Amino acid sequence: MPRNSFQKGNTFGGRKKGSKNKTNTQLKAQVQRLLDDNMDMVQHDLDALEPRDRIKFLIDLMNFTIPKMKSMDATVTSVIDMDDDKIAKLERMNDLILEIEAERGTPNIDEDE
Repeated sequence: MPRNSFQKGNTFGGRKKGSKNKTNTQLKAQVQRLLDDNMDMVQHDLDALEPRDRIKFLIDLMNFTIPKMKSMDATVTSVIDMDDDKIAKLERMNDLILEIEAERGTPNIDEDE
């Protein structure tokens, strides 16, 4: 029976975890070099744009330099949906956090009100 290449422990090919994508790295370097070599022209063209277009250009350019934030899913459980044991555990955790904050001298959020 043929071995499924997606089985756990398969060591065939692919990038190692944490390694850089060489294509993206090379492309970014080429774009950077293109901008560096033509900065005067880019600045001249940027100055000639209307303010709205200038802002749009700068925002589009930032997409290449600033990592995009990803949305995250969160499951929120109401205290009403918890049993007494879970509520007691949360209260103990809260007490421990308050103790640690007091030891460190971290201000309590409730004290600011």
